[in-house]
Amino acid sequence: MLPAERFADLWRRLGAEDDGGDAITRLQSAYGEAHRSYHTASHIAACLRLLDRVNAEAARPDEVERL
Repeated sequence: MLPAERFADLWRRLGAEDDGGDAITRLQSAYGEAHRSYHTASHIAACLRLLDRVNAEAARPDEVERL
């Protein structure tokens, strides 16, 4: 699954007033759908690990991660 705590932290840093619980629930459900054979939660986690390696080079890393 997508790391809910990481998502909530990012959600708040981007200016949201809540913890993004509804959004993360919808995202987790969507990434569990059968037609997402490649873009699974594991794939997203791997992308986030790669992002962590290059985050220092981004001018606005929170906005990059949001995408």
